[in-house]
Amino acid sequence: MNTTEELERKQAVSRYLSRESPKAICASIGRPKKWLYKWVARFRSGDADWFVDDPRTPKSMPTKTPPEMVAQIVAARQTLEATRYAACGVFAVRQKLSDVGIADAPADATISRIIKGAGLVRKAEKRAKIGTPYPAPSAETPNDLHQLDMWGPRYLGTGKVCYVLNVIDVARRGPIISVIKSKSHDALIPCLVRCWQTLGLPKVLQMDNFIQTTHPGCICRMLRLCLYVGVEPLMVPFSEPWRQGVVEKFNDFFDKNFFRAHQFTSFADLQERAVTFEEHCWHSRRLSALSGKTPSQAFQNTELHLLPADFAVDPTKLHIPEGRISCIRMIRSNHQVSFLGYKFPVSECYYREYVTATLFTAESLVRLYHQDQQIAEFKFSMC
Repeated sequence: MNTTEELERKQAVSRYLSRESPKAICASIGRPKKWLYKWVARFRSGDADWFVDDPRTPKSMPTKTPPEMVAQIVAARQTLEATRYAACGVFAVRQKLSDVGIADAPADATISRIIKGAGLVRKAEKRAKIGTPYPAPSAETPNDLHQLDMWGPRYLGTGKVCYVLNVIDVARRGPIISVIKSKSHDALIPCLVRCWQTLGLPKVLQMDNFIQTTHPGCICRMLRLCLYVGVEPLMVPFSEPWRQGVVEKFNDFFDKNFFRAHQFTSFADLQERAVTFEEHCWHSRRLSALSGKTPSQAFQNTELHLLPADFAVDPTKLHIPEGRISCIRMIRSNHQVSFLGYKFPVSECYYREYVTATLFTAESLVRLYHQDQQIAEFKFSMC
């Protein structure tokens, strides 16, 4: 069956043979005279399929690798793969060809393409991670895990000292920024309350070991508040700040793009601008960890358990509520876990392994876990 173009060619040549003017023919079909004379010449050649396009495939391919060379390259690769400890990359294949007297091997890119086309390139199998397993808490959905970090002291141009308490919901990457004048509990606790009224109550509040106990077994006001609202505090291992990777990365972003980028006239000016920066981080900062979304766009349909807006409690009058306080420790050569001022012995078999110590306040017991298996239990005196 002829195509539209083939029919057009036949009709044009037929009109030409009927002695119609070439100019009139070409004007009526919108073609140049050169086109008409081409198909007239093809007709007069005597070819039965004169009106059909010539195949576009080149009649010769001088740059195509000869089949014999392809076979030699494949054979060289297979020989190398079968040889223990031998390299089998493009350079090794070229060297192997040279060893058997083939000096005119094609370019490296051609050898690579031939090897791949022969199915001799295999993806490397994923290897199991090597290293000590770390019992990282889950952070799949909003408020599974918050990371808290005290940033400072920092000095304003006025010569005054300030601290910044940053809390990040790890799943949403959304920050709550609190600028305070000291790191006392009187300053910290209102920040936590505002955070939980905005972000919601987390299952786990992860932090470093900035909480200092005045004496063994002391449960400070901040920890009591966490227990009171049902949050489990978790302290990461000593000298391992990368366990707080999300909030540490945000601290660096905060320092470069906010604190060092402005001159603040007063503490109040710093607080006011921090609010604006926090809003920017929530609504304008798109993150690769959220597939290009902003924190406010991520997990929009998730229901959040917020601390009530009228929440009020005096932490100084709180007894120790029921709940759990945990820490993760790497077992060093002293074979001990240091936790809230106490040291608990651990078997030598856990040397250089991570162990989780959890205080169950209702039972006054500390239980030690290794890879979710309890390995020890101790009485704990709280105050």
